[in-house]
Amino acid sequence: MVEAVNISVFQDTQHRKSKMGYEFFASDVTWRLDNSIKLNWGRLPKSVKETFVNGYKMQMADYAEELSASTCYIIFEKILSILRTQEANELSLSTLQNYLSTLDSGSEYKLGSIRAFLLNWIDKNIEGISPKIESWLEQITLKGMNKGVAVAKGCPHTGAYSMQEQEAILRWGVNAFIDDKLSLHDYTWLMLNIYLGARPTQFCQLQAGDLRVKSREGRTEYTLLLPHAKKRGVKNFRDYFKEVEIDEDLALLISNQAQATAKLIEKQVGTLTDRQKAEMPVFGSIKGIKKLSNIDELGNLMLKTPDAIHMPRSVGKDILRNLMKICDARSERLKGEFIHLTARRFRYTLGTNAARRGLSAFVIAKLLGHSDIQNVKVYTENVKELGEEINDALVAVLAPLAQAFA
Repeated sequence: MVEAVNISVFQDTQHRKSKMGYEFFASDVTWRLDNSIKLNWGRLPKSVKETFVNGYKMQMADYAEELSASTCYIIFEKILSILRTQEANELSLSTLQNYLSTLDSGSEYKLGSIRAFLLNWIDKNIEGISPKIESWLEQITLKGMNKGVAVAKGCPHTGAYSMQEQEAILRWGVNAFIDDKLSLHDYTWLMLNIYLGARPTQFCQLQAGDLRVKSREGRTEYTLLLPHAKKRGVKNFRDYFKEVEIDEDLALLISNQAQATAKLIEKQVGTLTDRQKAEMPVFGSIKGIKKLSNIDELGNLMLKTPDAIHMPRSVGKDILRNLMKICDARSERLKGEFIHLTARRFRYTLGTNAARRGLSAFVIAKLLGHSDIQNVKVYTENVKELGEEINDALVAVLAPLAQAFA
């Protein structure tokens, strides 16, 4: 008989609420997530490391708020099985590799939901799991799907969103914004992820002046100077940019959000010139802005610490997680399960959509901001089925918003 772990060492008493509205504390031994599913942390093997348990509970608490109770239960039971069968005290790289070697081609797919859970855990920099696992998880190809379903569309847990999932996310976002369930701030962040698939840091670094509007041959063109957050040799704030084309809908959202941030700053320091407005962040740091008292202080602060009034990356990462708590978009590939919103998956989707349109690896690498093509495969997955371009598929969804903003 496997001895249960003593989890009393976990001191986090943060109050949480599951997707179905059931309240629990992260430090509780038992979490009730709906009227039939409970997670009993006392079932973990006694040998598991304290840091692993703490991190595991923090990550699972997030998932419980974002996804269905059944998904959390499946992940919990699978990790429990891995720890027991491998006689492991944590989920190390070797533990996962050894576990995968025990699965046949028809059951490897079962690791898919675990992979999504672990990658999300690593992305949040929560303790208890080694970052070394990330590259291995990204590279492995899991064979087989239950009932013979093909994996032509990629992993439904961790990979690019299908066309139906993209439409479901966008349709939910549009309706939630129209119904005042989403603020302009959060809606703009969601749309930037959907359309550009960039890293949270890049969106946090955006300034109002990065939005460019040009008239050419009787038509208006919109481009965005997107700061590059992960380029070799670039260490300073907003040192390097790539120019990307965007449509009028996204341009209007960015412009309105930038104006909203500028108004918050003007409440603190007084009227800004047009030049100063162009240098203000699209997404501002509320704490940083509230510390300002006059224009001179603002100027000095931006010279010394240019990112001081920009929204911190940590806050940016939390936006999608908070949206997940209220998002009811569901996946057709996962039998109606809630679609998990992560920056990583939006980035995969950007590359996959580009591949669907037949763009070359070199073009896709440039689109993703890579200096070479060696990592493009990670983002483009299997695109055997050629879908319609996302803009064509979703034009009906966006039409009402375009008219409203105009």
